[in-house]
Amino acid sequence: MKTETLQDSPAAYRDKIGGKRRNVSAAYELALRAERPYQSGDQISYYVTGRGARVKVAEAAKMAADYDPAKPDENVPYYQAKLADLYEKFRPFIERDGLFTPDAETASAEQAEIFPGAGDKPAE
Repeated sequence: MKTETLQDSPAAYRDKIGGKRRNVSAAYELALRAERPYQSGDQISYYVTGRGARVKVAEAAKMAADYDPAKPDENVPYYQAKLADLYEKFRPFIERDGLFTPDAETASAEQAEIFPGAGDKPAE
């Protein structure tokens, strides 16, 4: 789930999109489709649905309040890719001596899939 604060009103967002002065935003697209009126300063929490790591988030987003744990529809490959990207970003800090480094003996198959190289030994 991600929570964003609307900086502009949904109407101002629509004007900026029409004038190609900003990119499409999942939070604003949800605000425009919502039953209640949103305004600048409101927060919107959403999650990503669909299939595959490469989805258009603004089209695949759903309000967090609409999530049904009995019928989960979150996009697992999307979130796995986000987690793997984050891991790669912080890999130099994670794999320093004295910090946790998954190894081939303790890394599960799922961890190895999400974190390529999880079983690799750090360079000495």
